[in-house]
Amino acid sequence: MRDCGPSGSSVSSKSGLMSDWEVFARSELSDPIRHVGTVAADRPEDAEVFAWKLYDEWSWKEMFVVPRSEVVRIFPRREAS
Repeated sequence: MRDCGPSGSSVSSKSGLMSDWEVFARSELSDPIRHVGTVAADRPEDAEVFAWKLYDEWSWKEMFVVPRSEVVRIFPRREAS
């Protein structure tokens, strides 16, 4: 998590470094977006495919993938050093 906690993890793959991506979705456009899981991928396009394949058992109206390193924790706050 950027600036406010541990950084996103990554693992090696044949094509380079895989990063964790957080997957968010909602069933109806009026529903709040909720976290539904995590995938590991080299590229945003791969994260999109992996998320769709892993979490397609629900009828989502919207689905998002976000690099874990771009998620900012706002609570609990990090103590000042």
